[in-house]
Amino acid sequence: MRVKFVILILLCVGIIFPHKNYAQNGRLPNSDLFPMSPQSSSKIDVLRMDKLTEAERLVAYSLQGLVNRQCPQIYLLHRSQTGILDFYREHKYVKRVREITKLGELVSLYKKVPRGLVVFDPEKTYMVNLASNLASVEDRIMVAENLLDSVLEIMGKKTNVFDLRQLNLKDDVEAIDWYMANVFPKQNHQAMSVANNHSMNNIFRDYLIAFKIPTFWLPGKKDIDYSKEYEERVLKLYQIMPDNIPVLGFWPARDIDGNKVGYQEFPGVKLAGEYAKFTTVSTHVGNYSFHSGVKVAGYQYKQTKVRNKPCPKYDKSKKYVALVMTESGDAPGYMLTKFRSYQWEQPNREKVPVSYGINPLMQYLYPALTKYYYDSASENNFFFNSISGAGYCYPFEGYGSKTSDPEKTVREYFKLTSDNMKKMDLDVLALYTHPKKMLSGTDLQLLDTIVKYVPVMKSFVLGMHKVNGYDAGNSHGILEGNVSYHHTITRWPSGNVHGFNKAYEPLDEKKDDFAVEYMVNEIRRNSAGGNFIQAMFYSWFYGPRRLAKVQEILEKEGYVFVTLNHFDKLYREAQK
Repeated sequence: MRVKFVILILLCVGIIFPHKNYAQNGRLPNSDLFPMSPQSSSKIDVLRMDKLTEAERLVAYSLQGLVNRQCPQIYLLHRSQTGILDFYREHKYVKRVREITKLGELVSLYKKVPRGLVVFDPEKTYMVNLASNLASVEDRIMVAENLLDSVLEIMGKKTNVFDLRQLNLKDDVEAIDWYMANVFPKQNHQAMSVANNHSMNNIFRDYLIAFKIPTFWLPGKKDIDYSKEYEERVLKLYQIMPDNIPVLGFWPARDIDGNKVGYQEFPGVKLAGEYAKFTTVSTHVGNYSFHSGVKVAGYQYKQTKVRNKPCPKYDKSKKYVALVMTESGDAPGYMLTKFRSYQWEQPNREKVPVSYGINPLMQYLYPALTKYYYDSASENNFFFNSISGAGYCYPFEGYGSKTSDPEKTVREYFKLTSDNMKKMDLDVLALYTHPKKMLSGTDLQLLDTIVKYVPVMKSFVLGMHKVNGYDAGNSHGILEGNVSYHHTITRWPSGNVHGFNKAYEPLDEKKDDFAVEYMVNEIRRNSAGGNFIQAMFYSWFYGPRRLAKVQEILEKEGYVFVTLNHFDKLYREAQK
């Protein structure tokens, strides 16, 4: 009903979407999660962003989005993305790099692409996303008022300028009302985005502009700019947008003084999920309008090596451990940067059995890097679908509950999940369960329901940490349809309780002994009552070098380390 309502609105205002490419209308094949840019150029222009002001970065982001919509050829170089560019060059996806030293030079090179400018007052935070949305549908560059003269000098004095200041919008309520009437009907309704309006530096804005994605910010109830009237309008937007689409960005953020703002993670993800929107944590990394265009046409994602590895023979005297990365795999920011340095390029990655949670979004937002992970995976690297399917959401916390037909919504969400799992040869699905309580009978019924909608699935990975009450004996089971589940029974390491902090990143060998001892003790402590231990390791503290040391210690005590596919097979054998 809500989809029909949106379509009716569009017809009433006389909007006709062309159907030739994603950039124009954002329409996706039924099973696709994200729009993708056209094939990227092998000859690209690179602008370093480190010395640019926030206002200058917005000019670069919006210009990049407009240019890359036609042919991805602009790469904005942030410190976090130097390694990805090196990867593209090494693998011949990029053959020529022209370094651009100044923003004005980049604007001059591509000044014929934009059809104009949109000017805004950066002091009025509600104007930032409004300018972004308008830029996306009218092919404009976002220009803060202090940069207008310098940009016009390059673009030409006759450049069309839309000045948001002249609308005399007094607050975010008037801004969103104007947006809904004048911009929203022209946008792509297959995705949404939350972009912090307390900072103009939303690094992923190029993709939002390239694909005309509705972009807003939802202040937390304690924020100084919170208003019930504005929140009601955003929730109405949630309501009229199609079910089971992604929300890019992230819910927690900081203002210019470093204070927490926004809905924060759990409330934000939960709220989005109630309206059947799943979160894609896409902050901290940009260039998605470029990454999604580095195509791997015809490539088939297959986990051949790990699936062909012989399973060890079951021995009831042994204890079997599956090391699983259940968090961060759904976040492009981690998978594009830290996953490579913390996990994939560390010593012993090919030797220690580890199961990594990834998300099907990878095949859309950065296909070339995803191909690399699959091609270079060893027989000890197993991929499973990270929390909780097509995107980050809480299925046990009311997903789809505020839609017109929650049962249908959940069914379609997991059908979407199943289709994309199949594309990436995934048959294990991780779900975010209740953080502090065991699954109820009703929860187990939901698992049985999900099984019907995900025919490719063989087992569930449940939870992201230990929940009191679970142990090695009662954290497993087999559902209807012969699908099993395994609950994580190790604890999430924290600074307050366990002494961890940012200094314990996996690359620092000086912290290995502390981190290894913690994980060894966690596995030992939670081994009572059964032979099977699903042990979550925190991706920001552990990598293969440390995990290999954990394995070396515990193997001497009769523990056997296996990937999830073998873990489940051995568990089933034990039940016989």
